[in-house]
Amino acid sequence: QLAAAEKAGEMNKEKFHKAVKKGKGIQEEKVKLQGQLSEEQSKSKELEGRVEVAEEKGKEMVSTLQEQESKIKALEESLAETEGRASELSKEMEKGGVNASELEE
Repeated sequence: QLAAAEKAGEMNKEKFHKAVKKGKGIQEEKVKLQGQLSEEQSKSKELEGRVEVAEEKGKEMVSTLQEQESKIKALEESLAETEGRASELSKEMEKGGVNASELEE
């Protein structure tokens, strides 16, 4: 009976040591995963910062584009006005008997 109890005690001791070893392995894996999680969170924050910068640059580019479109529209209107005045002047000159080709000569 004593030998059986000792053998059972040895088996329990082995199971205990295996459980402790497994627990240490699990703890090491947990620490490793926590490190990876922290690293990924850091990368995520960095990417969020880059996205914010890109969004801001995008807004600036849209604003610049709108300004350019306004300038182009104003220039087109100015050109149309100038062409209109040139046409009127040409008509007036024709009425006065002066041909534009004569002026160029």
